[in-house]
Amino acid sequence: MFLIMSCLFFLNDSFHPELLAQELRENYLGVRPAGMGNATTSFSDDENSVWTNPAGIARVRKARSRHPFSLLTMPSIIVGGNAGGQKFIAKSTGKSLSAGAEVLEGILSEASSNQAQSIWVRVSNTMIGFFDAPRGSPWAVGLITNVMSKIRPEGSSSSVADAVTVVDSTTDVGGVLTMGWTNRSNRINFALQLRPTMRYGFYDKIPLADLLPKFKTKIKEESNNGLGIGADLGFIWTIADYWFPSIGVAVKNLPTGCIDNYLNAFEEKRQKVCGTKYGGTVNNQESPYLLDPTDVRVGLSISPRLGRKLTLRFSADLHHLYISPDNKTYYGLPGVEPIKNLHGGAELYFGNPLAVAPFSLRVGFNQGFSSFGGTLRLGSLVMEAAMIETDISSDPSGEKDQRFLANLSLQFY
Repeated sequence: MFLIMSCLFFLNDSFHPELLAQELRENYLGVRPAGMGNATTSFSDDENSVWTNPAGIARVRKARSRHPFSLLTMPSIIVGGNAGGQKFIAKSTGKSLSAGAEVLEGILSEASSNQAQSIWVRVSNTMIGFFDAPRGSPWAVGLITNVMSKIRPEGSSSSVADAVTVVDSTTDVGGVLTMGWTNRSNRINFALQLRPTMRYGFYDKIPLADLLPKFKTKIKEESNNGLGIGADLGFIWTIADYWFPSIGVAVKNLPTGCIDNYLNAFEEKRQKVCGTKYGGTVNNQESPYLLDPTDVRVGLSISPRLGRKLTLRFSADLHHLYISPDNKTYYGLPGVEPIKNLHGGAELYFGNPLAVAPFSLRVGFNQGFSSFGGTLRLGSLVMEAAMIETDISSDPSGEKDQRFLANLSLQFY
């Protein structure tokens, strides 16, 4: 396990080329939203609301049963990987660094230039409490650690000694503080959220032969690390009781800073882009993780009742919309293909629709690809799993990476 976490944390190299291939990365994607194709802007109603639409903190407990204390989730552990990541974890656990290097070489040599066989791993842990005191003024406070890494080969080399990998990773450690407002019926919700985060990140090329033997030196001397204060706004309006049609708007990464020469992989040019800016020790000016661009999201959902204890929810979202008042400064990323902005999902949940569902199933549409997942609640124990196909390219053709996520948490209402 030491080897796995070491590879996830902060590898960097001494040269910093421009690397354009980049996915629309979701740093804090929960397992339930993943199964829904990440189309949850208009009905955020669980612990994931702080990452999807903060206005949903008022809905983690239904209006008829709201109390000063709404929900405590502690801990909530997410583990994820693609095919290469799962193989790496399975073969590397408990091994030495030298044995781990052999495993890594084997996986990447099999991958050749196929990004779908790259190594992607994620581990996160959160603790969040939700409250509604005084009534009508919900708030949430929590802590998070989130590590996400991708290692992929570049080009096709017949010799492992000559192979070059692109290492793409961030580690975020921070907190979240959300303050909201809701009307008496809980149909209209607003929220403002702050996310102080310490980030360690890199995005660089590294010779495969140097990937593990030199990682300790690179961690100490060449990683980017700094603090960013993220801010988000959220709004949800449920128009009527019948089938609960809802509209949601979320603005993630309100502009707290800008980078004048940010390299936009989707337009392959440098632009002034604004969002959550991270300052501190910067050893690689080309890293895209010095900034989380502003992300404007809108969503619609409707929940037809199929019976007394059976409900079907449909949702559709547009993500990563941007604003540019003067066509020179961009709040968000221009040039993203429309299909990459589109998300949709359907969720079938069992039980009283005005209470927390003990069991649910879901499918989704994510950036042109599919997803599915499910949730099972056994008292305070919650188990979730999802598969999501993610577009890992910046070009219009798209290239999918199939990723799996699992969540185990304790939730107290």
